[in-house]
Amino acid sequence: MKKTLCLIVNVLSGLMGLSAQEPVDLGLSVKWASCNLGASRPEKYGNYYAWGETRTKWYYDWNTYKWCVRVFDRLTKYNFDAHYGRVDHKQTLEAADDAARVKWGGAWRMPTAAELQELIDGCTWEWTVMNKVNGYKISGKKPGYTDRWIFIPCGGSRQGFHLEYDTQICELWTASLDTEQFGAFALSAGEAVKCLTSSRRLGCPIRPVCD
Repeated sequence: MKKTLCLIVNVLSGLMGLSAQEPVDLGLSVKWASCNLGASRPEKYGNYYAWGETRTKWYYDWNTYKWCVRVFDRLTKYNFDAHYGRVDHKQTLEAADDAARVKWGGAWRMPTAAELQELIDGCTWEWTVMNKVNGYKISGKKPGYTDRWIFIPCGGSRQGFHLEYDTQICELWTASLDTEQFGAFALSAGEAVKCLTSSRRLGCPIRPVCD
């Protein structure tokens, strides 16, 4: 029954011209998906994940975070400082903890901080509205790629039970841990477009990439 439903969804998506997993070549080192993970259209926010988790949840905080024991200084994975818990020196998400790899499979994965910075530096970012949703249209800069683009909606992030900064800031996780290991690198695109650190406990959207 489940396989039948999936087949029906895929057929309908094809008829409607929708392909959440369509890779877009912007002339960069990786191709970017046309939609956020869990979304069927570019302007949809998609699902929210804490960093290194592969399931959505109702409440986003340290006491529900998979890779710690209730507080940020008792980390159980992705840590290189004994003051913050168990040390393993892992600085990039493993495949089993990469929501894009787990959900879409194949070559899809979460981008690294370097790949996100390449998207920022190597493309033109234009604040716009798509189907009444605020966000950025991101177009290739290289000759031959200027007609190709993706749209990232302002989906904000989830803290506790609440959705914050939606309509104002585009946020997306990367697979890269920050030097302050209770944070990881993420897109923060509001008035300025930057790759910044964000608390691992927060729920953020994910835009997959593939090589």
